[in-house]
Amino acid sequence: MAISVAAAQERIVSERRFFTGMAVSMAAVAFAGFAHTYYLAGFQDAPTPVLTPWLHVHGALCSAWVVLLIVQVRLIAAGQRSVHALLGSAGVIVAAATLFAGLYVAFHSQRRVHTAANADTLADPYVFLIFPFTAVILFALFVTLGVMAQAVMS
Repeated sequence: MAISVAAAQERIVSERRFFTGMAVSMAAVAFAGFAHTYYLAGFQDAPTPVLTPWLHVHGALCSAWVVLLIVQVRLIAAGQRSVHALLGSAGVIVAAATLFAGLYVAFHSQRRVHTAANADTLADPYVFLIFPFTAVILFALFVTLGVMAQAVMS
């Protein structure tokens, strides 16, 4: 019996390390992906992109979402389920705001220069919109599935 309890405890510790590592890895990938054009844009010698106030709102919301992921994983690892649940409710608000900011930024992108030369190609900003729209739809789908799964488990 003692061996199975020790094995179960080791599995729990291992899972907590895994999920914490994955959350931190996701944050690192997001930072690396946006470091050149957003997080560290002011420190580059290259021309900086146009960062409108809405891009800052979108960036702040997406950053908050990733930080929230790490905090939520650590709360569960620490056994703080009630705080995790409370923060999860706030996470739904952050997710909804991220969704709307993402759509707004996609529609009002500074890249919108529709010409005859780029019409019907991926360089056409209107054709390129399929990528942010797909990302927003998938984000909304996964958040909705997460909320539904949590409702079933409660």
